[in-house]
Amino acid sequence: MLTAPGADDDARQLWRTVAECVKMLNAISNMTVVVEGKVHMIGQLTVSGDASRLDIKEAREVSN
Repeated sequence: MLTAPGADDDARQLWRTVAECVKMLNAISNMTVVVEGKVHMIGQLTVSGDASRLDIKEAREVSN
């Protein structure tokens, strides 16, 4: 959870928080997504700006 820095907070803590957020966003943007159900799909999740997109690379119907 992010909280706004106070007037007397050290700027180094703010940079550590920003670096952690960037690290998490990079992990999400490099994620391979597997959706399982009647149709089994594998795709790549891309995050940019205020949107995300799931590009399906492989989709196949799974037998009962």
